[in-house]
Amino acid sequence: MTDSSIWSVDHIAATNLAASLGPDCREEQIELIAEHFAQHRHSAYTWIADRIRDNLLERLSSASRGLFRRKSDEWTSGYREAEHIVMTIDTDELVGVDDRPARSKGQILRSMMRGAKK
Repeated sequence: MTDSSIWSVDHIAATNLAASLGPDCREEQIELIAEHFAQHRHSAYTWIADRIRDNLLERLSSASRGLFRRKSDEWTSGYREAEHIVMTIDTDELVGVDDRPARSKGQILRSMMRGAKK
C-alpha cells in the first residue's frame, strides 16, 4: 500500500470483497477498492466528528442558559474560550484518528535498541 490513508482494515475489506466477487479481480482493482473504502471511512469519521462537535456545542449552550447572568465576566470569558476550543478542534483529533503511516519494523527495532541502551 503506497497511500498512508489506506489502512489495513480497508485493504482487508477490499480483499474480502474481491474474494466474494470471484477470481477475476486483479490486484489493481483491489487497491482501487481499498482506496474507495478509505475515502468512505474518512468521510464517515468527518460526519461523526461534525455531529459530535454540534452536540457538544448544543450541550454547552443548554447548560449555560441563565448562567451568564449569575456568573462573573471572568467566568463568561472562560466559557467563550472553551466554546472556541470545541469549535476549532481538528476532526481527526476529535474522533481519535491518526492517518500517519505506520512505523516500519526497522523503525520499531531501532526505537527498542535506543530504549535498551538508556
